[in-house]
Amino acid sequence: MFDYCGTFVADFCNIKQQYDGIQDLRSEYLHDHLKIGTRLILNAPKIIFMPNLSTTNEAHVNQPSMLTILRIVLGIILIWKGIHFIRDMSQLTSMIEQTGIGIFSNSSKVFAGIVSILSLLCGVFIAVGFLTRISSVVMIPIIFVAIVFVNIKNIERGAFELILTIVVLALLILFAVKGSGPLSADEYFRRSAVYEK
Repeated sequence: MFDYCGTFVADFCNIKQQYDGIQDLRSEYLHDHLKIGTRLILNAPKIIFMPNLSTTNEAHVNQPSMLTILRIVLGIILIWKGIHFIRDMSQLTSMIEQTGIGIFSNSSKVFAGIVSILSLLCGVFIAVGFLTRISSVVMIPIIFVAIVFVNIKNIERGAFELILTIVVLALLILFAVKGSGPLSADEYFRRSAVYEK
């Protein structure tokens, strides 16, 4: 009988030790998870409001490279148009006069200079991805006026210019909404600001 009691006590002690070991493991496990949870809670404002390089806005970082290529092509088209208008200002002046809008027709040379310079500057900014949204917003009304008052009136000369202008307008709207993307001057300056903080 005493042997049986001794065996029972030994078994009970073994079970108690195993139970204490499991409890120690559970408390370590809970302690680790509490530390991780606390870190997440404390760092949530940094993750949300000041993302570092590892947690950069994922939609922004994973922007398809096709959009970056389209942005550069759009910038090149605007640069090409700007240079073309600067070299042949008389053509742009006559196009502005064709709109038939009094304020444009009366100051066609001034507007031709403004449109030429804006096309060139905004094209450069969009191509390198610097102030892309602002440059796109600046160019949208100019391109819209070109479609409505110039390209549609001269469609009999060829539809290529109209189609190209509509594509440019669509891309400008896209980049006014999307922004410049990860391969851009805007992103470079944003990352530099994060490093400095």
